[in-house]
Amino acid sequence: MELIKPASLPWPEPGRDAIDLAHIDAAIELVRRGTASRVRLAGLSSAEQLAPVALSLAQAAGVPFHVDRGDSALTLTFGPLA
Repeated sequence: MELIKPASLPWPEPGRDAIDLAHIDAAIELVRRGTASRVRLAGLSSAEQLAPVALSLAQAAGVPFHVDRGDSALTLTFGPLA
């Protein structure tokens, strides 16, 4: 039997990414608890670097996740729950 090694995601460095990560965590929690049906985060300073992390956190919480590419930045959308 061949063991499959899980892929590792780059985790953000402490600092400016930590604030964006806190916003992502809060958005996921708001949707997961039903406090908000959908949360969109725009203007994050490190959205491109954190999108894979946001995806994995949203999947772990059972929250739908979508990325929209605007003219100059990404918008991360969490929700709505089905």
